Amino acid sequence: MNFIFLVPSMPLGGAELQVSYMAKYINSVDKDNAMVFAAYEGECDKEFGLDFMQAGRVGLVRNLRRLIYTFLLAFKIFSKNDVLIIYNQLFMPLGLLLKLARMKVVYSVREYDERVLTGWRFFCLKRFDLVFTNTERVSKAALDKGFRIPTYLNYFPFSDNATHVGSGSGKRIVIVSNVQPHKNIHIVIKAMVGLDFELDVLGKTDNEQYLEYCKKLAADSGIVVNFRGFVKHEEVLGYLRGSDLFLHPSSQEGTSNAILSAVDVCIPVLVSDIPENRSVLGSSGCFFEEGSVSDLKEKILTIESRCNDICRVRYQVAEKFSLENMKSLYGRICLL
Repeated sequence: MNFIFLVPSMPLGGAELQVSYMAKYINSVDKDNAMVFAAYEGECDKEFGLDFMQAGRVGLVRNLRRLIYTFLLAFKIFSKNDVLIIYNQLFMPLGLLLKLARMKVVYSVREYDERVLTGWRFFCLKRFDLVFTNTERVSKAALDKGFRIPTYLNYFPFSDNATHVGSGSGKRIVIVSNVQPHKNIHIVIKAMVGLDFELDVLGKTDNEQYLEYCKKLAADSGIVVNFRGFVKHEEVLGYLRGSDLFLHPSSQEGTSNAILSAVDVCIPVLVSDIPENRSVLGSSGCFFEEGSVSDLKEKILTIESRCNDICRVRYQVAEKFSLENMKSLYGRICLL
């Protein structure tokens, strides 16, 4: 079987990192039959250069662009591959088109979004050959709709030893996240008022309106916030090792690779108490009430205890997100 993983763009974000792990695993056991293709912004096996899909405002013209884009992709992919694996809703119509061409289509629901289980998106899901998720919340919501979506947890390559060093000042916070409203970076800035901390934000800054809002909020509050933009995974690990607290305040998430990276390094961790984050960290004391400035502020001040919390659960988290998860998923796909 030949596998194609199609992503909107590279370099690697959280979802794309999982795609790369899966492709590498398939190639290690199945004679180089998996490739990662990007619609635009390459750094992958092949880059299509079709970034006009994202041009223009939402409306008829943009939808027409996307329709053209879908047919172009179908033409480039068809007849060269047996299985298409996608996770982005933009590619759902492409999946339907390739189903008509008798390709197998696998769709991964990366995070809870109630829209996926309604309307045209749900129509697409029910026609794909396999739909899976990495979060139990999605599985439960789908069952309520009478549709089964099995859960296959992420794989994460944990290192043999924790490598956290810290900044030396005890006052450096790091967030690994794209700068988007649901990532709640503004909540962190508000919670830092009156505290002597500096914040690094590592992630794409495509949402200029929200970025400017966060910058103004920080400036008006006298908070030092460094928006670093996209940072490669190896450099992210360096920031994690050299910071004193990792924050993940998101209101909407799948299984966060950023949290797994932080656990691997054993930096003190503080994350929002949404179900997906609780699923990763279990019963540890690493949570704050999502959206609560006061609760977050109070718990930022207890950094020292969080180091013990995360080191205590590191082994269990590494065992939960082991290579066995990927082996199970690959075995299921091979049955198509």
